[in-house]
Amino acid sequence: MLTVASTRGAEAQEPPVSIAFADLFTFDVIEGETGAYINTGPDSLPPDPSLHARCTALWPYHLYLYSIFSDTYAHDQKLQEMLPDTSAIRQRLRSLLEAETDFKELYLRSIRTVQLAPLPIDSALRIAAHFYYLHIMDGEPTLHICVGINKVRELSASPDHPHHAAFCYMTIWEMEDSFGPWSAAKAPFAEELKAKPSAERIEEIKQEVYLRIAALPEMRQALIDNYERKKEHLNFELVY
Repeated sequence: MLTVASTRGAEAQEPPVSIAFADLFTFDVIEGETGAYINTGPDSLPPDPSLHARCTALWPYHLYLYSIFSDTYAHDQKLQEMLPDTSAIRQRLRSLLEAETDFKELYLRSIRTVQLAPLPIDSALRIAAHFYYLHIMDGEPTLHICVGINKVRELSASPDHPHHAAFCYMTIWEMEDSFGPWSAAKAPFAEELKAKPSAERIEEIKQEVYLRIAALPEMRQALIDNYERKKEHLNFELVY
């Protein structure tokens, strides 16, 4: 197992990224029915061609890191208010990203493939299950498969956990039917959920759903298959 010292040593030996950190991100102006809005996120094809394969393969992974750990992500509305001056938006986006020291360190561990601790399959299943978040919204039992509305970050304080969670999110994102595990896990509770159970009962069902999703053979296989497809671009080993 890697120690903290050996991990830092590996990071110190990594060559610098050949482009500015901000060049790993992009933004689009999207014309909607109610007007134009901007969408910021990881660039799957950054200026350095040597990063294209990794940034394309890991785009949902990097989206998770950006959405959860970047302060810049929360500035989308303020950036949108700068429309139609896309040049000013681009400049402001760059300055915000380059100022994010902690996020930059976290994100570049993937871009540089700094070696992280292995991820046991049982831990991956537990993380993946917690992306299926059952709660009450507007008086109705509601499920979210969402970057932010979940209990994933509460599972571990390990500095490697964000990357492990990003991999699990990417796996769910790329499943043919992302709601398939939820459909299988909720089956025993389907009628009860229609009856709008209490918040206390929802909490009990939620914990049961976590366990049932983590035990699904199809969830396990999805994680393994995604790892095998992407392992050349990942900075940890999935142990199964």
